[in-house]
Amino acid sequence: ALGHETTAWQANGLRPGEVYRFHVVAINALGKSGNSPVLSTLAAMHPGLSFDGDPEYSKLHYRPTIIDVQESSLTAKWSHLPADITGGSPVTGYKVYLYKYEYPL
Repeated sequence: ALGHETTAWQANGLRPGEVYRFHVVAINALGKSGNSPVLSTLAAMHPGLSFDGDPEYSKLHYRPTIIDVQESSLTAKWSHLPADITGGSPVTGYKVYLYKYEYPL
């Protein structure tokens, strides 16, 4: 788990050309939040673009975004969740889940 002040995270050791997906979950004394929207990226592809090259930027300020993609790493960033959507309990940390996208057969 990441600390409650953390709003960025970097994944290393990614393989160029592989598609990765991730989501973020906030944690507090009441448990964990629902998943953030799932973000997908192709390693070594410019952040914020779809596979067709079209911009895909989050419209809500607190959604995570990919801010940097290198050949074998990515960096994501998010904002602190506003108090009115945390169930009345402050966020005490975050967990980031990264998993390799498996193409359907």
